Amino acid sequence: MSDETQKLDRTFSIEVNGKAREVFMSMGLLNELCKLIGDVENIGNVVVDDNLRETVIVALLAERSKTGKVAQRFDIEDLDVDPDQVIALVGWATEWVVDFFMKSAEAAKRVMFKNQGRLNSLMSSPAGTKD
Repeated sequence: MSDETQKLDRTFSIEVNGKAREVFMSMGLLNELCKLIGDVENIGNVVVDDNLRETVIVALLAERSKTGKVAQRFDIEDLDVDPDQVIALVGWATEWVVDFFMKSAEAAKRVMFKNQGRLNSLMSSPAGTKD
């Protein structure tokens, strides 16, 4: 595990439409965010791409079960919230996505390293054949 790995808070507190809300980072929500963003290189697009940012905010503010299944979609047109809180919410979510992408890549690298000999044997030419 990398020295850069940190323990992220599973919940984010925000006031939406005059009510306190706790956004919980379930695996279901994290998986949805990863699908929306697509790749770690797209993280910066969350702040500059209006459509992606809106989709991420809707995903984050939807009412969800503990596992992350959407119980009630969030209507972005009905959003009364401090813009600084939205920036912080999106930042919290993107930290989770980056952390997940990086841990997944590190795990894949470990698997590749552990199985390097097996992979090399599959890639080498059989005896007596020409490349």
